[in-house]
Amino acid sequence: DQPANVAIWDVSTKSLLKRFQQHSWPVFSWGTDDNLCLRITSNALLVLEGDFSVETKPIGKIPVQPVKGKEVIGEIRLNTLIVLQPSDKDEKGSIQLFSKNDLTAPSNVFSLQTLDGGEILWSPDNLNAIVITRIDTDKLNQSYYGIRGVILVDCRRHKMRSIKLPEGSSPHDIAWSPNGKEFLIVHGRMPRNGATIFTSSGNPLFEFSTAPRNIVSWAPNGRTIALGGSGSLNGEFVFWDRDHLDNPLKANGRMGGFTMKCSTYSWSPCSRYFLCAVLSPRMQVGNCATIWNTEGTQILKIELDQLLEAAWIPYNPKIYKDIPFTPKYQTAKQVGEKPMLFVPKHRSTEAAKSLQRNSGNDVVRKVTPSTIKKEVGIPGATVVSEKPVKEKKPKEKSQKVKEEEIQEANRKLRALSKKLREIERLMEMPAKDLTESQLEKIGKKASVEEEMQKLNEMFLDGK
Repeated sequence: DQPANVAIWDVSTKSLLKRFQQHSWPVFSWGTDDNLCLRITSNALLVLEGDFSVETKPIGKIPVQPVKGKEVIGEIRLNTLIVLQPSDKDEKGSIQLFSKNDLTAPSNVFSLQTLDGGEILWSPDNLNAIVITRIDTDKLNQSYYGIRGVILVDCRRHKMRSIKLPEGSSPHDIAWSPNGKEFLIVHGRMPRNGATIFTSSGNPLFEFSTAPRNIVSWAPNGRTIALGGSGSLNGEFVFWDRDHLDNPLKANGRMGGFTMKCSTYSWSPCSRYFLCAVLSPRMQVGNCATIWNTEGTQILKIELDQLLEAAWIPYNPKIYKDIPFTPKYQTAKQVGEKPMLFVPKHRSTEAAKSLQRNSGNDVVRKVTPSTIKKEVGIPGATVVSEKPVKEKKPKEKSQKVKEEEIQEANRKLRALSKKLREIERLMEMPAKDLTESQLEKIGKKASVEEEMQKLNEMFLDGK
């Protein structure tokens, strides 16, 4: 027999409680206040007393189906245990809810045709949870990274519902408000993504317009929200005041922002400052840590040859008095200063102005029943149609015609862009070296730009 390779220690007494033999990780998952513990084995989830003060005989055993190359996930908070069972060939995947008081059978099951993995995000009060489902392969080839879905779990009523996002959208980041009453999802197709605030029951409250973002971070006070972009995006962060998102007199809560591509970011414990850092080994040059206020002003910058980690020192909020929050909001002029729509270098000044006129700024609006659009359900879930599909046929036909028109316009734009690049290349050459046909091409520059402008305006007007 192989020796036990996992040990459980009591930190307060520095004593060894128990040893186990395990070949995979993670091994244990503790619940609220460490009162219960899950031990994850190859074919079961064992529910144990969290402090191991009694014999380690399980107080509950939940059978699971092992799937090669996939991980069974189980977590427990308060009275609710959530289990993610991956799918396998002809077997569907599922999200199962168990009550701590009855571990013999699940109280609710949400079945999915395909489930390769997932992640559980508990609300700060542990009364709700978000399950991010994962399908590794997109059969429609629309996403290289697979498909993500969002399911909301009500732990008190043991109910589950899918959070519907606009068609074609994928969740990029999700965060609970520190008060546990709301959560925000950044969703869409890269590079420009929208963001929506939902209530803890899953109803949309506010929608942010699309922008180059894939990050959300709530401040500890639950009032300030940072929306930003990192990775392949330009690193622009914008700060919003949650209390004034529906107040146009205060710029709808928009306070300020800055641009910086960073490896890590976090709020200060007082919620007044935002830390961004460029770390090694992800970035070997330009390692630094910067601190910003919510107006977008840089307070501090520390540059180092090699920076491995940057974080705030934890503190007990009961020790220090709260600092009054007096945010400053951007004016309408400041909000509209920078166009949010990307304009390629080769486009004319007139075309760029046209795009800027038709583009919207980074704004937020309150969601009402009249603004809620038809959306799609969770990927892989079994969907039951409530209305006859016959009523949708004319709409589907017109939608298909529209998609064909857009594809044709895209082809024309690509061809015109190629022509314009060739013309600009010729214009950089000495005039004496140009042939008559090349000079003729240069003479057509204005007409090419005009045609591109018309196509762009057609897209922006939704024609």
